[in-house]
Amino acid sequence: MKQHTYYRIIFELISPLAVGNGGTRNSAHDCVRHKDGSPYIPASAVAGAFRNFCNKNKDFPDDIFGGDTLKNNGIIFSNAELRGESVSSVRETIMLKEKSTVENTDFSMEVVETGAEFILYIEIDKFNQDKQGYIEKILKALSDNLFGFGAKTSRGYGFVKINSLKKLCFDIDSENDLNKWLGFDMFSDSEWDNISEFVPENQSFGFYGIRISMKQESSVAIRVFDTGTTRGNEKYVPDQKHITLRSGQAVIPGTSWAGAFRERFRLFAGDEDTENLFGRENISRSKISFSESVIKDCIFKNTTRNSIDRFSAKIKSGAIYIERTCSGGTAELLMNVPDNISEKDKKCLSAVIFDLNLGLLSIGGLASVGHGIFSIESITVNGCDKTDCLEKNDLFGLWR
Repeated sequence: MKQHTYYRIIFELISPLAVGNGGTRNSAHDCVRHKDGSPYIPASAVAGAFRNFCNKNKDFPDDIFGGDTLKNNGIIFSNAELRGESVSSVRETIMLKEKSTVENTDFSMEVVETGAEFILYIEIDKFNQDKQGYIEKILKALSDNLFGFGAKTSRGYGFVKINSLKKLCFDIDSENDLNKWLGFDMFSDSEWDNISEFVPENQSFGFYGIRISMKQESSVAIRVFDTGTTRGNEKYVPDQKHITLRSGQAVIPGTSWAGAFRERFRLFAGDEDTENLFGRENISRSKISFSESVIKDCIFKNTTRNSIDRFSAKIKSGAIYIERTCSGGTAELLMNVPDNISEKDKKCLSAVIFDLNLGLLSIGGLASVGHGIFSIESITVNGCDKTDCLEKNDLFGLWR
């Protein structure tokens, strides 16, 4: 039996998306857009993300996407097109070492904000139906946040939640199905209305999926300086504020988590092992990925600060500024770690997580005055509760 298979995937961004167009009008890395200004994910970027995941996983054959670029692999991707509206913003990133900025490492990216919804179609021709299982495994990995779309996916960008996944097959050997296939328009919503949701089988992909639920023990300040207009009846606009989504929700970017974990891991493991696991700038990619965390139920507070002259003990002229921080919230961090890392790496990574729980590892700025402290309420590894390992100080228990 020869089949022609289609998949329709509707997904929502659960972290910002950065797919560049090579332009620098709005930032150093502008989003790709249609002529009408709507952002989209090119089919080449979708196929590249799928291929890259396969290349890193030994369970997939080398030629699933054709191998030789001249060979037809029988898998066709559409652009992932925006459904509804989206909001874009510019994210600023810098590299820190021992809480100090590394010179010439600042970089800006235009991103599509969390919450935007896209629709994607995948088609597999009748000569390549043996690849159905592999495509469905990759879709399962996508829904498990083992990879994402665009730039900086190892730092939490481009992660998605699949809201709808449908599959439709036509038996080309059947005259009835053949006629239906010839008249089929996969881009028409009405063609999919009576098709049931498709659920891929659970898979194991060679990663430890670590989910950490935590609460704030102090205010956190990952600062941005373009604060915009006042909020409600607010009298003063802050000069600096904790980073938020356009919806107003406070977040901790994956880059902040990665930077904090990297520097503390370096103290335990040294430079060579750190660069092997976390990557080396412009040379190697990180093997470990961090999600962006939304801080829920937090309270925003404006604080007026000033600078004191250490000789006269007087306030410096013009050195007063207002800063907005958030406190009292809860957050969740998702980390994906390869299951073949060394025992030393496991031990050192556990120690970093324990330091986070004990308040010895802070996130964001103003750490010297007690900001950025969290405590862990629960931790799971591949769905298994490992919270008791924190109480027992069991460094290897997380990985068993």
